[in-house]
Amino acid sequence: MVEIEYKILSPDDEDLMAIIAEWYMDEWKIPYDKTIAKLKAVTNDHSQFQLVLFQNSFPVATGGVYHQVGLLDQEPKFKIHKHWLALVYSLPQFRRNGLGGKLCGYLEGTAKERGILELHLFSDTAVALYERLGWSKVEVVGFGSRNVTVMKKDLLST
Repeated sequence: MVEIEYKILSPDDEDLMAIIAEWYMDEWKIPYDKTIAKLKAVTNDHSQFQLVLFQNSFPVATGGVYHQVGLLDQEPKFKIHKHWLALVYSLPQFRRNGLGGKLCGYLEGTAKERGILELHLFSDTAVALYERLGWSKVEVVGFGSRNVTVMKKDLLST
């Protein structure tokens, strides 16, 4: 039997922060120290958070709700949106089995509990997943060498 648990990262979860930093470095080449600094800032701000999904007590996926995401540096018009679902990651061997959807659902529920009424995200790899999860396309924009789809979800209707 598969057991799923969720944990909102706290400032003293340094071992989990290190694991997430390694995942983000491997997947997106985000420098380790940059991830650690972001996670420490996020865990000290109730309006932002990082979540870890555990399967059978083993961390296998993560994601967060942030105020600042990389897209905002290149597309400042999106700064009017304050809450971004971002850096959703699952270990490669755990992909395509529904964990991403479960993780996003829990992130959305936690955001709603914290009074967040709307979330935004951007993606170039998981647009179909987010559409299945009820997200709406806003606009396609250039982000570095990629085209990404900016999406939103109204949490009042969920």
